[in-house]
Amino acid sequence: MHIMVDAREAEKLNPTGKGVWAKNVIYELEKRNVELSRIGNPSSIWHLKTAKFLKNNVPDIYLSTTSFIVPYLLGKKVPYAIVVHDLIAFEKDRHDKKAKLIERFTLKRAARNAKIIFTVSDSTRLEFLKRFPDIDPNKVVTVYAGPTITDLEQAERSEGNYILSIGTLCPRKNQLKLIEAWNLLPTDIKTNYKLILAGGRGWDDDEIVELAEKSDGVEWKGFVESKEMIKLLSDATAFAYPSLLEGFGIPILDAMKLAIPVITSNRSSLREISGNANLLIDPEDTRNITEALEKVLTDPVLRKDLSEKGIERSKCFSWEKTADLIVENLKMSDY
Repeated sequence: MHIMVDAREAEKLNPTGKGVWAKNVIYELEKRNVELSRIGNPSSIWHLKTAKFLKNNVPDIYLSTTSFIVPYLLGKKVPYAIVVHDLIAFEKDRHDKKAKLIERFTLKRAARNAKIIFTVSDSTRLEFLKRFPDIDPNKVVTVYAGPTITDLEQAERSEGNYILSIGTLCPRKNQLKLIEAWNLLPTDIKTNYKLILAGGRGWDDDEIVELAEKSDGVEWKGFVESKEMIKLLSDATAFAYPSLLEGFGIPILDAMKLAIPVITSNRSSLREISGNANLLIDPEDTRNITEALEKVLTDPVLRKDLSEKGIERSKCFSWEKTADLIVENLKMSDY
């Protein structure tokens, strides 16, 4: 089986989000008994050039890892599979406007003509089928994701006395509500702990930056390189991820793998990936987030319990399993 794969986001120097998923999946696929060709080197007309190339050099299947534009252009002329990471583009005010318009315009046609559609969580799969009820559910398959931290990369833990939150600054990641919740904590807790935000600037984030800068005990580090991020996560007292909507939630999986207690949202894929291992909150209830932060920071027994459950839960997910599911389903699809 010859697979041509969109590797643009995977080959970036510091991939994020969908690029992280693509990078790890491609790495694992290259170990499998398949012929894999990367298509990278993005340019201003990359999509048009790639669609033309694929029509002239038809593979057994083209795997579109992060975008629906090329599949939209291909129609039925080339067999392809798409990866649906989330349906954020269809939510109100939770996504970059340009990306939202492109995904809304291209996804339905791309999905209709796809041989198979991969989703990264059951939550995303169910949301997709609800939004596109005319798509055959048998060709929509959940393949999940894995942690970005390997066994070799796990750092020696030393207590850093801080809550860590990772993510590009934007309304969907909900850092504003997290800072507001932090500010409601008792003074003695804020004296002994910090809230650290790690992530570059995104969109509609001015209010987040402003509140972080004027809140006592809150530090925004901006974008952090991988090695520093691993160390930050390893030394955190707990990890807070109150996102409003996620397709999977790799950061909470990384935290669980490192035995860091996790506070995260009780919705979308975050509840699914958490199982019973994490402390779940209503991400739109500031007081509820404050209560969870206080509980984790003042109760060492709870932290130990969450750490142990998190390690076990993290073993349910791996890039090896994801790659195996992709190859298995591609071979079964009628390409």
